[in-house]
Amino acid sequence: MPPVKKVILCADDFGISPAVSKSICSLAEKMRVSATSVMVVYGDWNLHCRALIDFHDNLDIGLHFVLTDAPPVSSRNNISSIVGSGGCFYNMKQFMKRACLGQIKNMDILKELTSQYDKFVGTFGFHPDFIDGHHNVHQYPIVDNVVIEFVKSLNPEHKLYLRNTAHSMGAMCVQGSDFLKTGMISFLGSSFKKKLLENGIPTNESFGGVYNLDHYNKFGEKVIKFLKSAGVKNGIVMSHPGTQDTHLSARDPFCKGREIEESVLLKNTFSETLKRLNISLDKFEWTIQS
Repeated sequence: MPPVKKVILCADDFGISPAVSKSICSLAEKMRVSATSVMVVYGDWNLHCRALIDFHDNLDIGLHFVLTDAPPVSSRNNISSIVGSGGCFYNMKQFMKRACLGQIKNMDILKELTSQYDKFVGTFGFHPDFIDGHHNVHQYPIVDNVVIEFVKSLNPEHKLYLRNTAHSMGAMCVQGSDFLKTGMISFLGSSFKKKLLENGIPTNESFGGVYNLDHYNKFGEKVIKFLKSAGVKNGIVMSHPGTQDTHLSARDPFCKGREIEESVLLKNTFSETLKRLNISLDKFEWTIQS
């Protein structure tokens, strides 16, 4: 029998709403995910943090760096290049355009990253196991270099890894559809992964989880393809499970799809499939250098 494939199944967006956070805690308790990335920008983000800490032995808990579609943690007056006239971050398309045109300031990104990082540490009492980005903003031009320099400035004892979204062509073929979206996200991820390796920063070996979110009813078959195409160790599969509430519907359009993803991960058939595929959901393995 081939060796067990160890995959990091990450539930993104802990903190986007109380119901989503509670759902992720339930998945962590049942060991149906092995990582979660935490948004710290909303006033109610920390309601279920104490419960989440109970699962830290089997769960990587990371910072989901937010720069789009949400209120900032820093004073708006101090980060003017990344907030719109309404006082919140720009939407994803606006932010990407501004980043590509060089219209955002390094110092503004650093101030906000530092504020979100410190808020995470102040609440959890430990440093994040990893950093990734809401809408993958940590890989955008300008932002990527700021994030890398920030991580390099940390005390080496506070080791963490950074997520990249690079896909191999083989993985894209195994995963099937949504080539355009996957290709665009992989393009940013490949450039970012190269920079991480050049700077000696640990990162995942493979990535999966990208699909057209309008096709959430197909998540059950897609997640199996993501898992099959993951590397033997330190491959990340991204997911967005959760239960709807009024807060979520006001903050993010992906609502019904989160419930579908949650139901798939909770099914006994999902656990049985993992066993059949000889896959174990695990945290990042630090003995492996990507």
